[in-house]
Amino acid sequence: MANVVGINETALGSREALIFTGRCESSLRAAVVSYRDAPPSPEGGHRLEDLGLGVVIDEVAGSTTTVLDLGSGQIRRADLRGPIVILGWLYPSTLRGLVARATTSSGPDSSPGEGWWHDALRLLDRVGYSAETRPLFLRVGFRDMVEDLDLHESLAIRVLLPGGVARAELDPTDSVLCIQTSDGKRDLDFETALVDGFPGWTIERTVPTDGSEGQSYRVQIPHTRSLAELRRELRRVRRGFHHLLSRFEPRRYQAIREMLCGFGERDSLATLGGQTGARTTTSIAPSNGAFMGVAPDPLQSTYPVTSGRVH
Repeated sequence: MANVVGINETALGSREALIFTGRCESSLRAAVVSYRDAPPSPEGGHRLEDLGLGVVIDEVAGSTTTVLDLGSGQIRRADLRGPIVILGWLYPSTLRGLVARATTSSGPDSSPGEGWWHDALRLLDRVGYSAETRPLFLRVGFRDMVEDLDLHESLAIRVLLPGGVARAELDPTDSVLCIQTSDGKRDLDFETALVDGFPGWTIERTVPTDGSEGQSYRVQIPHTRSLAELRRELRRVRRGFHHLLSRFEPRRYQAIREMLCGFGERDSLATLGGQTGARTTTSIAPSNGAFMGVAPDPLQSTYPVTSGRVH
């Protein structure tokens, strides 16, 4: 049995009137957990439609089990190795209702995840922000960025570079942006843009040891103690991606900027914690090539740094 990190016996509301039992069960069946995919999705990384918060609908088999993702309404295999976060357990009748709803909503005439995402946000709002739920809130905010900047099936933002593509994914558990480039050669222009886009943050470069090409970077997002602090850091992440896009894909960025100026940026977290509004224009997209921030600290690396350059 995996280690339990934390339990929150809070009631939550949705169209099924979901209620936690308030008991600590010996089985994980009907438990609402923060989970990891097992195995990862074929396209790599997380799926855009999933929240990573699911209810266990089957008994644990080895280190995996079957969960119903509450963000997308899709059945997934969850990896239970290592600590997991359990928010509570649902009543059997509620679990049966969720499974029936998922089966009905998977028909050819239904929209993927229709209604599920908003219900999941209401769940998070009732459970509240904490160290245990922070990865879920972080994932919600990053999903908004993907939908605004690079809408596709994966929870990742891609930037076209002169020598290939940089793909940025989120590790919500460690609060890290994981950026992988397709070019085996170091791109000092890209590294400089990373430092300029995320000033003051710890950025590490690693060299793959599995024989794969490309450079890997880890941008550490500061850990936050409140939802308000998390939203501020997410705005800094968004500005960092604005800078990268304006530097390497100015035409694409100009089109994104015009769209955001007209409709505003998605901000699902603004609806939580007693706040209102689903879109915001707080983070104004800069003009093409605009400088984003103060002089950055040198890019940190697992290799020696000399004269502010990465090796």
